[in-house]
Amino acid sequence: MDKILQQLTDKFADQLNCLLSQVLNSDAKYEEESRRETKEGRPQRALKLMNLKSNGKEGLPLVRACDDSVNPALFLRSSYTVELDREDTYLQVATSTVGLWIDSIRNQKNPRPLIRVEYDREKRMYSSSHVHLHAHSSDLGWIYGSSGQKIRRLHDIHFPAGGRRFRPTIEDFLLFLDQEKIFTDWKEGYKDILMGSRSEWERLQARATTRRFPKEAAETLEGLGYRVIPPD
Repeated sequence: MDKILQQLTDKFADQLNCLLSQVLNSDAKYEEESRRETKEGRPQRALKLMNLKSNGKEGLPLVRACDDSVNPALFLRSSYTVELDREDTYLQVATSTVGLWIDSIRNQKNPRPLIRVEYDREKRMYSSSHVHLHAHSSDLGWIYGSSGQKIRRLHDIHFPAGGRRFRPTIEDFLLFLDQEKIFTDWKEGYKDILMGSRSEWERLQARATTRRFPKEAAETLEGLGYRVIPPD
């Protein structure tokens, strides 16, 4: 099982690194950070996006045309924890994070987060896919205070962003940065590459959904005119 997990993890990291190299000018890569286990003792692998040109500093610098390339202001940070599915056949994401960090004064050792899109497969108290916003809202504070609740910081709230199957991906996050003109210095053809990669991920998720809900998938296919023969 460990060998299969390692092979699939390496393939997943290669796919992520290939995607980034096609759309961004960067030396950052996803690297295996550690080997872990679940509470049940099942092996996991942890990947983190690291900047290879800055002594292994975390994150990918998003150098804009207006930036000093030596001291960039924006950083893409991302990590994944992966494991095999319950059939020990396919790779699945257990947790993931992708977000934007900022160093506005260009000399901080630890840039501040602005937005984080996170996923945790096993969470039940809130949506497994959720967004954290690092900002302030007096209106939100009033809502909590006027209802007699403790005022919560905005970044402590888990804004829902989907469930296990269809959730925001790193492609979605990069397209968001482009859409909002937060970052615009992409490689030629970046948008088609990102959208193509996202479409491939959606097809993989469709296959995974079919495996988990074969009856519903068969009914849908029959409704489209296909003949579906169930296994013995």
